[in-house]
Amino acid sequence: MFPMVQERNAIATIPNLETLTKKSLEILGKKKNGFFLMVEGGLIDYAGHDNDAGTMLQETLDFDAAIRVAMEYVEKHPDTLLIVTADHETGGFGFAYQKSPGIEQTLPSGLHYHKPYDFAPFDRFDLLMKQKKSFRAILEPITKRLYPKEVQPDTLPFTMDMAVQELTAAMKAHTAYELTPDQARAVLVRKPGAKDAEPEDFPEFYVHSSIHPDLMGREVATQNNAVWAAGTHTSTPVQAMAMGPARYAERVRGFIDNTEIAKIIEDALKGR
Repeated sequence: MFPMVQERNAIATIPNLETLTKKSLEILGKKKNGFFLMVEGGLIDYAGHDNDAGTMLQETLDFDAAIRVAMEYVEKHPDTLLIVTADHETGGFGFAYQKSPGIEQTLPSGLHYHKPYDFAPFDRFDLLMKQKKSFRAILEPITKRLYPKEVQPDTLPFTMDMAVQELTAAMKAHTAYELTPDQARAVLVRKPGAKDAEPEDFPEFYVHSSIHPDLMGREVATQNNAVWAAGTHTSTPVQAMAMGPARYAERVRGFIDNTEIAKIIEDALKGR
């Protein structure tokens, strides 16, 4: 699979989405009859499938930088239509508050208030941004050795205890999370003979391999307040925004069917 943003940033030969967008507009902008360019932050979706909130946030910011380039182009070329949207939401992501009996707060009046919940404070975003590797990049080297497709006769066994130790160390090295050995084991375990892990609740909604990153998302939820509904696409409405010629851009407002986007693009291309 194409590397996630944290891994891409470590590979000098892979340009980021911002650079690719800028170069594409530079080339296509020379065409006399106009152009159509689609830029996709496709790995936002993959991070959603993995229930990996830190990677999803960083992938979204990578896409946001590309949008900024496109907006700057439209400002200089006002006859250009820019539409930003998504074809679906993935994972049913959200932030949720949890029981936190130890939080005491002093109000401006001087009174002390006991907060029964943590209300997902803003510093959770800092926690997500500190993730230097995607869950998938952390887990794949471990699960491939723990569950090899073919056992080499001269290879020493890689035990669950060894995998647990390696995973807890990797999470500490590459993220701001800490896993207990029991949590690491819960992320790594598979049923006998199974080709992948599966969550204990509604496994039918976790169909894309590997499921181990999704289990990681469960285990760190109390640390980042990120909750997930599934490992697949959901029907949650997505945003659609437009910039450019008013007769097209103003049609992108309110609740519209996603098929309307294609009609707006077609009308813009044909000058209707």
